[in-house]
Amino acid sequence: MKLALVGVDTNVFLDSLECLRCLIRHMNRMDIAIFVPSITVRELDKLKEKSTAARTALAFIETESNRQNPRLYVEESIKIKGKENDDTFALACQMNSVSVILSNDTALRIKAGSVGTPALGTIGKVSDFLFEEIKKNIENSESFMVYELKDDQESEIYDMRAAIAKEIYAKKLEPILKEEVGEDLIPYYTPKELSSSIEAIVKYTVRNYGLFEGELPRFGKKILQQMLKQKITKQDIEEILCIFGVEQPKWFKEHTFE
Repeated sequence: MKLALVGVDTNVFLDSLECLRCLIRHMNRMDIAIFVPSITVRELDKLKEKSTAARTALAFIETESNRQNPRLYVEESIKIKGKENDDTFALACQMNSVSVILSNDTALRIKAGSVGTPALGTIGKVSDFLFEEIKKNIENSESFMVYELKDDQESEIYDMRAAIAKEIYAKKLEPILKEEVGEDLIPYYTPKELSSSIEAIVKYTVRNYGLFEGELPRFGKKILQQMLKQKITKQDIEEILCIFGVEQPKWFKEHTFE
């Protein structure tokens, strides 16, 4: 059984531990587990001498780990260290295919969202509501993947679609990502298929449309949203190219996709 992982930031353990306890119980209703990055444990450990909340959080993590709770996974060690702790946290989540991030750090939530990972705050929320938010984000992601995998089965068509995706990525997405997260961190902050999949580009753009403010037309988001849960046709790709302001290659005009 493969579990969808929810990455938990240090401040959530400090601010919303009781909510988190209840949330883990809700996760038995779906294949979801809490992911605790090593950097989160280290930050709590540094705070434990002066913070009761940090000591309580560490005791909770240790207890659940010792009893091998299948709904809580603790990273053994830091694999890649970022410039700041937030970067190290984000990299750990990316390397472990985390589906949703929980953080009460507004800056981290914005940064995570800007590169395609849903991030939710926990302050003032009860566990039932938070679980439904998490569930909705994960289900949206899974329904998208069904169509992407079906399309990948047709290799020749897939190759042509991948070529179009690379064109859009190189001309529109990559320059903005370099500015937002830095060229070195792009592979860790973005889905690996972003530069080769039309479906991935549509999903990413819809989730992060604000990132392209001034670059894409306002009406574009609604059109792309309609494509998320359907098989993308050649006509759709023509519309996508138009939204991104990328000219259709000559070879593309001559091929039939359906």
